[in-house]
Amino acid sequence: MKMNKIWVVVPLLLTLLSCKREYADKGVVGPTQLMASKDFKVTSPFSAPVDPVLFDLDVCEDFAAVFSETVSWKIVIKGNTSQGIKTLTGTSDKLDASNAKWCGNHDGTYFFEAGEIATAELFISGSTTTYTATFTIGSTLNYTNTTAEFCLINKWNFETPTTAVVGFPVQLAIPDTAWAHNILQNSSILSPEGVRFCRLSGKSIENNGFFVAAIQGRSLPIIPPGWTDPTKIFLNVYVRGIDKLPLGFKPYATLNFEVDENDDNKTHTVANLNGCPFASGDGFCPPNEDGWVFKIPVTHQGWKFFSCRYSDLIPSEDGKNGGFGNRVLEPQKACRAQIGLVSSPPFNYVQVDFDFACFTYGAPFDPTKIYK
Repeated sequence: MKMNKIWVVVPLLLTLLSCKREYADKGVVGPTQLMASKDFKVTSPFSAPVDPVLFDLDVCEDFAAVFSETVSWKIVIKGNTSQGIKTLTGTSDKLDASNAKWCGNHDGTYFFEAGEIATAELFISGSTTTYTATFTIGSTLNYTNTTAEFCLINKWNFETPTTAVVGFPVQLAIPDTAWAHNILQNSSILSPEGVRFCRLSGKSIENNGFFVAAIQGRSLPIIPPGWTDPTKIFLNVYVRGIDKLPLGFKPYATLNFEVDENDDNKTHTVANLNGCPFASGDGFCPPNEDGWVFKIPVTHQGWKFFSCRYSDLIPSEDGKNGGFGNRVLEPQKACRAQIGLVSSPPFNYVQVDFDFACFTYGAPFDPTKIYK
């Protein structure tokens, strides 16, 4: 019995010794914070020397300061109007363009706005003093340009100052029961990007009681050429939840983010042309080709970001609208993008707000990234 106990203890001791040695070899795990000493000073004031910044022209803010010693620091930038926020961190004995440059990206929901004043606060680890600088955001990042990894759908940023969604094909259920509007933000509801967002609202009175309204984008190419792998394409959109609904409206809204494909690569500008029973006006024949849908039940409150991989889209359930295609995901054949409002359960007054619908390649949209 004693021999059995010895053979149990020896391997255990060897294991403990081995673990201890491995841990020691790795050293400290995680970032190191260098605290300011009691003699710490900012020997050259914290400043934001570039004013205004012009992010669309690659004119960035290069924060500046000189410290009496190397410390860990954090800069928190806030938009005074937009509620946009961005945090920069580092460890150094000074701030300059090499370690404290900001080029217009942001953290969280809200994008920064053109023309607003931004306030930057500098925090030093181990110090209770906060240093502040202000500057003007002359222009924001230009998201209307298509890049290798980003495409704003049909230029849907809704920044045209008009109450109607001008320039966007609008698909309504029955006149006077559904609306598509370009809404200017206010103190109660801010827009995630820019100062305007799109609102679809109304009553579902179609035969099945579900469809309310939609807007469509048909500016080709819907998806950039070369984006052919459905596992690498993402649909992204900001959707506002069920708070602040008008009187009589119900929290039963579902947003359908849909992409339609021209499976036969033919046009259907008039009825019975190229096998389509009616004139669609473009390359999509609704009863004969594929519609792929990203369904978002609107059960949350406030703005929330949603993203879906193209390969995870589901086929349209409506046989008359994208329900009878070849059932092959072919993003290179996309000829329409649509944001639609549906009531579930049917026959209700419902509403949905959305903004910044876009495609990205390789990963979901990341507001901390600058797309070029």
